[in-house]
Amino acid sequence: MTSTLMPDSVILSLPESWDDIPLEEAAHRAFVKDQMSLMEQSGGLGRAELRQLELLAAWSLQAAKAGRVMLASSFLAIETADNSDGDDTLLTALLIVSALRRDEIGTDLPLSASAMVSAFADNTPSDDSTARYAHIEPPSVCKIGDYQAAKLTRLLTWRRDLKSEFRQFLQTYLVSCADGDAVIVLQFSTTNFQHAKPFSDLFHRIARTLRILYPDDPTFVDD
Repeated sequence: MTSTLMPDSVILSLPESWDDIPLEEAAHRAFVKDQMSLMEQSGGLGRAELRQLELLAAWSLQAAKAGRVMLASSFLAIETADNSDGDDTLLTALLIVSALRRDEIGTDLPLSASAMVSAFADNTPSDDSTARYAHIEPPSVCKIGDYQAAKLTRLLTWRRDLKSEFRQFLQTYLVSCADGDAVIVLQFSTTNFQHAKPFSDLFHRIARTLRILYPDDPTFVDD
């Protein structure tokens, strides 16, 4: 394998409770419809919780269209209310894995973990008409498995329209690969801020299982 090869796939060990999200738009909408139906049939969720799920689905589809997505997966569960008068709580988590080449980002510098940390520490991503970002923790370099990564922990406020706004806790790993010519982006998110710490720990455990595959790498079916 030469350093000019770009990664073509990734492997992650996800909990059995996570479901793969179809990336093709029609299949994605059918998947979301089925998920919404299951949540509505539970009977314990309020309208606000279901609306959050609708917005999360819309955001995930937009994110999937925005780059070279290699994998998408989600976790949905219902936390039962402590008393009969309260609504149940919808627990959600999302993972989108994508790849970016250095020429797509428009830089001549190798995409090392330390360089990416410096870039995000100096320049918070520009807000636009639909999204605002704020750092919860300073960007840092971390090691996940055999790889060096820039870790970003941020608050995303996303607005689908003037009446629909929701917030997500984001934990992102920018994994340098191909000798700095590419980066694999693992973007984890949840809307459950009250459970941010256990979700953050889970996200890190999943990220540590990352394996990046190149075209010349052997597969599990090779002799």
